[in-house]
Amino acid sequence: MEPRFSNVLRRRVLQVVVAAVVATTAGAAAAATALYDFSSLPDGAVFEVGDTLAPANATFEFTGFQTLAGVWLEGGLAIVVESTNPKELALQDITLRVAPNPSASFASVRYVWRSGDVSVAVNGARLAVTDPAALDGVVLGGCVLAVTQKNAPGGVRGLLRVTPQASESVEALEIGGHDLGLTQLRHDW
Repeated sequence: MEPRFSNVLRRRVLQVVVAAVVATTAGAAAAATALYDFSSLPDGAVFEVGDTLAPANATFEFTGFQTLAGVWLEGGLAIVVESTNPKELALQDITLRVAPNPSASFASVRYVWRSGDVSVAVNGARLAVTDPAALDGVVLGGCVLAVTQKNAPGGVRGLLRVTPQASESVEALEIGGHDLGLTQLRHDW
């Protein structure tokens, strides 16, 4: 059995993960951006299904991972990897659900994909693929997905952009994988 202190620490540690919240002005409309990275998390921190975290302007929840075959896995882990730059949240058969508050007019995820299935859900609509590049151009949950990626040492580095269609917004974004590292999350409102 895991010590109670470890669980409490794990549940509270991401409260300081916001790298920046930047307000910008474009013409008459004001927009704000929240950037989340994992630089403030202790190396080796571990999160499991059921953990919830509360950085500014969002709620993060770790949930089960659905494979391409439709099988739900509930025993995965997310681990803060200490040897990468930028620091990475390594998802191993687990999903990170991000609920922006307020809802987002744009969202993006920088990732490192090493192997296995990847599952993405936007506003409750889910799709699992064997390669994140297959998400490029897909409309999911009222949002258009755009993927750019390139081969790099240690895996394929990529950027997933989520752009709502007219009169839509990003209420929730979920991303999970068998061996997928997240290096930055962003959402605008």
